[in-house]
Amino acid sequence: MRALDPEVVDTVWAAIAPRLPLHLENHPLGCHRPRASDRNCFEVMLTRLVKEALRRWLKGEGECLIAHGVGVDRKTARRYIAAAVDLGIDRSGGEEQLATS
Repeated sequence: MRALDPEVVDTVWAAIAPRLPLHLENHPLGCHRPRASDRNCFEVMLTRLVKEALRRWLKGEGECLIAHGVGVDRKTARRYIAAAVDLGIDRSGGEEQLATS
């Protein structure tokens, strides 16, 4: 799926990263769990976006409704669905098809 290709993720991340505020590790007690990296959070958000689009498709929503619901262009939603079909995901199957190992 093109949205999750490393070269695409790297390119988008390169555009976003400079715009993020710097995070200072200055908790007064210093006892909290270490903060997850911004890059890791970004990759999880991308994965979640694609999975949400596919979850909606599996539930029977149309491309326009999916696109509006996840905030992408209709053609982008169509490409996510086409890639899923190419990978063998069937609309008559359940959401467990989206589970990662």
